[in-house]
Amino acid sequence: MGLASLAQANLSAPTTFTNQEIGNQDPDTVLAFFQEQFNMPDATTCFRGDANEDGNITGTFNLTGGGTITFTNTSGNAVSVAFDLTGTGHVICGFEVFGGGSANFYTVTPDEGVVSDPNNLFIIHTPENNGGQLPAISHIQVFCCPGVPDSGTAAMLLGGALAGLGLMGRYLKR
Repeated sequence: MGLASLAQANLSAPTTFTNQEIGNQDPDTVLAFFQEQFNMPDATTCFRGDANEDGNITGTFNLTGGGTITFTNTSGNAVSVAFDLTGTGHVICGFEVFGGGSANFYTVTPDEGVVSDPNNLFIIHTPENNGGQLPAISHIQVFCCPGVPDSGTAAMLLGGALAGLGLMGRYLKR
C-alpha cells in the first residue's frame, strides 16, 4: 500500500519561447513545435482554450480522447490545473500557456492520470514581461500522449502479486 502514495505526476519548470521562435500560434504549429522541442513525437492536442477578454480561463472542459481538465484562476494571471484521465488510454504530457507575445511550455511526467488534490494542483502561467509582471493569458493548449494513467493501483497490484508469489514459493518449499 505504501507504493500507492509514491505515484505522482510532476510538472516541470516552464521553458519560455517567443512567438518568433515558435513560428505562430496556429494549433498545428504549436503542436509540431512541442513535439520536436520536447522529443514527444506521439503528442497530440487534447485541448485548446481561449481566455476571455480579462485573460481568464476557468471551468471544467472535456479533453479530446476522453477525460476532463479543470482550470481555476489564481491571482496574478495564473491558473491551477486539475485533471482526470482515468480509463482513457492517454496521459497529459504538457501545456503551452501563451500571453504577451511569448509562451511558457511545461512538461508533465506520465505517472498519474488524476491530479485533483487541492494541495498538489499544477499552477501554470504566462512568461514574465520585462516589468516582472505576468501578462494576461491569451490561450492554453494541452498536449496528451499515449499511456495508461496510473494513480498507484498498478504499483499496489504488482507489489501484492510479488508478495503472493514469494509466500507461495515459501509454502511450496516445505
